[in-house]
Amino acid sequence: AESSVRAEEAAVGVASRALKDASVSAPFAGLVAKRSVELGEYVQAGTELFELVSMTPLDVIFSLPELESQQVVLGQHVEVTVAAPADKTFDAVVTFIAPTVDPGTRTLRIKAEIDNTERILRPGLFARIHVGTDERRSVLMVPEEALVQREGSAWLFLIGEGDRVRRIQVET
Repeated sequence: AESSVRAEEAAVGVASRALKDASVSAPFAGLVAKRSVELGEYVQAGTELFELVSMTPLDVIFSLPELESQQVVLGQHVEVTVAAPADKTFDAVVTFIAPTVDPGTRTLRIKAEIDNTERILRPGLFARIHVGTDERRSVLMVPEEALVQREGSAWLFLIGEGDRVRRIQVET
């Protein structure tokens, strides 16, 4: 009788281990965005089962030109708008600023967090971000390639009357 009790206890242990191996749990609450396997399918350890997304909070990842990078600080509020609903502006808080500028794009990667408890927004949406940087509409602008750096100064070449070219010094 004792040996049959031990055998049954061992069978219960095997069954509970099988149940534990058959269950999957995530470290956060979310929704399944994509399923990679079918119900009842046998999978190996490390096989992708599904893609799980969290609806709140949502991360907004964007880049700023290096010249504007000093105008953003951790904890700063930024405004986020999306195509739908177009009439609503969402508040996000800057939670991460990359320590380095991307050498290829000369931009700084920034992450902000939106409280999406109403679940209006969806992961993957294209967003417009307003960080509160200044807009200067009355400033004359030229392409950077048009500037010639010589003698410690910046110069532009202008075409004047009679198609004559003259060089003028500018302050950038």
